[in-house]
Amino acid sequence: MQKNMLAYLLLSLSITTVASKMTGFIVGGHEANMREWPFIAYLLAHKGRDSIAACGGSLISSQTILTAAHCLDDVTNSKKDVGKIKYVIYMGHRLHRRATMRRDMLDYMTHENYDPDDVYFDIGIMFLANPVQFSHTVKKVMLMTGEMGRHMGQEGGLAVAGWGRFGWDSPGSEFLKSLDQTLLSQDLCYQYIDETENAPGIICGAKNAEVNSTEYAFSGDSGGPLARPRDQRLAGLVSWRMESHGVTVYTSVPFFYSWIEDTQLKLFRRYCGKSG
Repeated sequence: MQKNMLAYLLLSLSITTVASKMTGFIVGGHEANMREWPFIAYLLAHKGRDSIAACGGSLISSQTILTAAHCLDDVTNSKKDVGKIKYVIYMGHRLHRRATMRRDMLDYMTHENYDPDDVYFDIGIMFLANPVQFSHTVKKVMLMTGEMGRHMGQEGGLAVAGWGRFGWDSPGSEFLKSLDQTLLSQDLCYQYIDETENAPGIICGAKNAEVNSTEYAFSGDSGGPLARPRDQRLAGLVSWRMESHGVTVYTSVPFFYSWIEDTQLKLFRRYCGKSG
């Protein structure tokens, strides 16, 4: 279902007008500890000497990053301009500019049903030019499976993290920030985002389940993790925000669990033994 672009905000941080429809930040929240978020990555897209877009992501293997499809296809014009864009991935420090691990992207794949003019199937996987070296601040995250997804709302303990903006006129955050999130029921989720039918693979969250909360994930946080820090399980990816109700919409990791596993395998088979 296509949405009016004025009704919602894709939550990546557009640094120039190249990706002008992409706009997320942790407003409120608190500074995060890397021991709880060792899998988080900061993704920066460059065109020539210019930085054009920033997003978040999660390390899901030594050579793959899970993020939002709109952080990829919307920047590269669905790969038509991919040769002009360079992605650099920063990991290992709560100040991304002090990253202990930096890698370039070699390739990526997005969901086959993702459409840049729509807001669903917003999921993609980046393949790094070289594997990362794991450390106490660089670790892969565990994915919530489909079975876990049936109970993640009841178990609680979820939070979202990122380096996005504090507000419209602010730059991205220097420090990694996190914010507790409570999932809404699917019925409420669909109601608040004006869906008339079940939307594929989305979940909705808010601080204490309060719509129009003054604390939320909003620019630069797209693709970043909605996770359970206590056991470092990934539940979702920041996708977009419905401004009329202040609901943050996430791509559900349990819903796309099989797609994630299959797509990783395709990328590893394609590039096994190769580096950029």
